Amino acid sequence: DGAGQALAGTVAEVAAAAPGSRLNLLLTDGETITATAWGDTLWYLAEPGRRTVVASEPYDDDPHWREVPDRTLLTASRTDVLLTPLKDLTEDLAPAPSEEARR
Repeated sequence: DGAGQALAGTVAEVAAAAPGSRLNLLLTDGETITATAWGDTLWYLAEPGRRTVVASEPYDDDPHWREVPDRTLLTASRTDVLLTPLKDLTEDLAPAPSEEARR
């Protein structure tokens, strides 16, 4: 998805330029939330068919809060939450090694 690829690409570029960066980024279009967990905590609370909440920490004691693993892309709608390791996405975005580097 475009938003996920954009966030993954941004995280890959910043992490390469500034190792140790903490990059929890969120993007929404009002229907879908796309977020990255990179170096800091990120949690979500899903109530299928009703809502999905994404936050840096749970804001109440609801036992349904789930932590997003580090270096993960979250894509959430009212009905579904998809977690994708960012390692997989950033490898797809990495430029091919130059001819000189392959020697």
